[in-house]
Amino acid sequence: MVEQYSELAGYYDKLNDTVDYDRWFDFINEIFLKNDIKPSSVLDLACGTGEFALRFAKNGVETVGIDLSSEMLTLARNKADREKLDIVLLNQDMEQFESPGTVDAVVCCLDSVNYLLSPGKVVSCFENVYNSLNQNGIFVFDINSEYKFENIYADNAYVYETDSLFCTWQNFYNPKSKICDFYLDFFINENGCYRRVSELQKERCYTLKQITGYLKKTNFEIAGIYSDFEFNAVDQKNQGETERFYIVCRKM
Repeated sequence: MVEQYSELAGYYDKLNDTVDYDRWFDFINEIFLKNDIKPSSVLDLACGTGEFALRFAKNGVETVGIDLSSEMLTLARNKADREKLDIVLLNQDMEQFESPGTVDAVVCCLDSVNYLLSPGKVVSCFENVYNSLNQNGIFVFDINSEYKFENIYADNAYVYETDSLFCTWQNFYNPKSKICDFYLDFFINENGCYRRVSELQKERCYTLKQITGYLKKTNFEIAGIYSDFEFNAVDQKNQGETERFYIVCRKM
């Protein structure tokens, strides 16, 4: 098994080519409008290859991106350089990061919080986010739901194929530990020959009650919890088959 995204960072965008980054970015900006904030500075936590950071920078926002994977950050830097965008990129762990300065908003997208495998790590992350925000700053992030872990991930297997890549994805979800193991096997086409690379990733399932408790513990005020980009609200009783929760909170 290789380190997460070490060799395979270059295929991350292909594997996520169904993600509507533009609509997601618009949704985040709608959140800012609903909360009467027009951020001049944003921290993109677990920024990956920089898709959200690039969009903020293009809109004239002072942008910082933080990610644990140096390979992902290299791709983000290449994108920023090609478009002549000034983005600060830092190789840090989202659990124990240090922002170079306070910002008006922090975003953390694509279920990155689920990669924090213990409540202590989540609380530590939220504490650092709180300390990185200006007063009345907004924190926007998402998590995968219990329904998704128990029904979509579960012990299911998936296959993804392009001209240059064949990927098999086998899940094993432990309902006691609430941790899902993702065993990824990549077969990379190199001049007609396939090279195999295996990678293990893990996510932990957190309930909305747990997440809101961690936020309150770190002094955040919860401004909204939504099930989609249409701002349909969710609570403990009407989660249904929602796969992802979008959580908005504020430093008061």
